[in-house]
Amino acid sequence: MSGTAYRDHRIKVGLTVSIVALALTTAVIHYTIGGFGSLTGLMFYGNAAAYAFLAGALVAPIAIAQKYAFLTRLALAGVAAATIVGWVLFGARYDVAYLSKAIEVALIAVAFAATYRDRHAILALVQSARRRLPFGRAAA
Repeated sequence: MSGTAYRDHRIKVGLTVSIVALALTTAVIHYTIGGFGSLTGLMFYGNAAAYAFLAGALVAPIAIAQKYAFLTRLALAGVAAATIVGWVLFGARYDVAYLSKAIEVALIAVAFAATYRDRHAILALVQSARRRLPFGRAAA
């Protein structure tokens, strides 16, 4: 592996580890807040499950999960954004909530940074899919 390729691999691994750590941290926060006594408690459990599942999917040693990791990162960013919007509209204002929102903002930023780094692979996937569609081919 050349120096540049090794550096790029280390950056990719670092971004992935950061995303997983942030997602699991906010999953733990939501899990500890959740409970089965109310709809709100179930919502926290569901949020924790979504973060944990998507973090696991990001590092799963499955070829299709690796190929479409950008979708998993975007899903994590979407869950984080929806959580922030829900908190702004309905959430309680206390210290753990602010910490959780800071983690989620960082998660969104790192997920988009990692997705931006993979933009060439994403474009290649889109072009490959487009060539397979009947309307994606040039007229003969």
